[in-house]
Amino acid sequence: MTSPADEELIWREFDTLQSELGGDMLFFFHTKCHQKSQHWRRAFCRAVAAYSEAMTAWMARYTILSYYPGELGEDERQTLEARLSALQRAFYAIDLLTDTAGAESPLVRNSANWQALIAMIQIRNRIVHPKRAEDVCLCDDDLCAVFSAADIVRHLVIETLDRSARALFRRAHTLEGMLDRYKIE
Repeated sequence: MTSPADEELIWREFDTLQSELGGDMLFFFHTKCHQKSQHWRRAFCRAVAAYSEAMTAWMARYTILSYYPGELGEDERQTLEARLSALQRAFYAIDLLTDTAGAESPLVRNSANWQALIAMIQIRNRIVHPKRAEDVCLCDDDLCAVFSAADIVRHLVIETLDRSARALFRRAHTLEGMLDRYKIE
């Protein structure tokens, strides 16, 4: 379980990730006029992937720090720490954060969002580990897939935190109602 100091540190880490990597994504949205450049396209794809991986890694760390041991079991902790594909890591980080808070995950396997993330990860893998010279070129369809994934990733981060917060507030209100019955007047 977390101490107030640990809690402060992990939220400071969140703020830094959001400022730096979220700022990188924002930069690309503000410089769309350069999207014809292959350098811009590749950098944008890598920025979206980096933001997604950093935010979901943060969610995994937060879940372990806040809920292990207790709500989060040993198997779940090991899953969050396992070396999995980027999409599987994201899925478990989002799923276990929302689940331990008492909410449903906004990321559903095989959904349209899932497929969009797969497409972006495949593009990122192709440009980072090219087998042929043309692998590093992103066509307009690739760029559309990356823009779509960027919107989905931003939505998933916000929705995960929002659903978790609402579930925790519901728990707090329920507890408050129960404890109000035991007030000493």
